[in-house]
Amino acid sequence: MDCDSSKQPKPQASYKDMVTGSSDVHSAEELLPLDDDDIDLLEDDVSIDESEGIPFIVFSDRVQSLALKSMDYTLVVKVLGRRVGYNVLQNRIYSIWKPSHPLKLIDIENAYFLVKFLARTDYIRVLSDGPWTIFGHYLTVEPWSMDFNHHQTKPCRILAWVRLPGLPITWHKRSLIEAIGSRIGSVIKIDYQTDNGRRGRFARMAININLSKPLVSKIMINGLIQIVEYESLPIVCFSCGIYGHTSDCCPKKMDLSSEAPPAALWLMCLPKTRMVPGC
Repeated sequence: MDCDSSKQPKPQASYKDMVTGSSDVHSAEELLPLDDDDIDLLEDDVSIDESEGIPFIVFSDRVQSLALKSMDYTLVVKVLGRRVGYNVLQNRIYSIWKPSHPLKLIDIENAYFLVKFLARTDYIRVLSDGPWTIFGHYLTVEPWSMDFNHHQTKPCRILAWVRLPGLPITWHKRSLIEAIGSRIGSVIKIDYQTDNGRRGRFARMAININLSKPLVSKIMINGLIQIVEYESLPIVCFSCGIYGHTSDCCPKKMDLSSEAPPAALWLMCLPKTRMVPGC
């Protein structure tokens, strides 16, 4: 019986572990080539024919597997609410991410970019250390997958900073803040200073938010209304509460004069480095 531990399969970190940074997997650093590596096609790798006048080609499972493998350690990124050029974005992500190894930025359609990492450690750290902002706008970051659709104008989900201004100090306990945040979205992490009780003015959490649904503008806690604020989301409709358009062109065309909108003006807040009254 071969008991050579070097031949045992390496444990893989789940996506949740990647995002939360809670994985216990410690493997040797594996570096992937950044250059486009070609695939040597074998005789049985390609099938060609014609159907109803339309030529078609089918690649083997081996080729498809190798093609998918080449996308390991690749993220899809986009700056929300602002167009940023290739060179500017490349300089900014090198500045804020400070990768230990080179990375490759690829410009694709609809203001999306692919970022291919040489090192897995850089890839996981960028996923887990967000949210990231560039020029006051969120830089959305998500692992590339076959389900990615570059035709959609905005990502379905983002990791955003959320505040609970005026939250009573009695609720400034990690478990309580996480429970409150879970009513907004999936809580990924709590701001370090909040977690250590250094900030009494508000609680701040990184929450995975679904942009296709109305943003939660307030929560009732033990019978009392708690306001919810979102950092760096400049285009929010105060009629329907959904990110991506303003109330002037809201497709739901709600009448704001008849009733209070579900997402009021307190919904949006500037980043903590640019404080404004009420934030």
